[in-house]
Amino acid sequence: MLTVTALARHLFLAVSTVTRILRIRADLVAPQRALLAPLARAEREAVLKTLEGLVEAVTRWQDGCGPGECGPVSRRPGPTRRAGGSR
Repeated sequence: MLTVTALARHLFLAVSTVTRILRIRADLVAPQRALLAPLARAEREAVLKTLEGLVEAVTRWQDGCGPGECGPVSRRPGPTRRAGGSR
């Protein structure tokens, strides 16, 4: 775990800027947690896994990689479940 000062140095930012960013992040995380709270753990994991896949696909698209281009998609270790299965 990095201190705010170490993180600020790493990012080449002022400590006050990093502190502001971290507070903003906390404000954004709370509503997301509340939104996902009613879901069962497995459902939350599936939603997050799907969103991670979407972010990866968009990032590859922004980098100029279309479907089947630029080699295989790198997957992080983890469950292979997909969202949208039966309940």
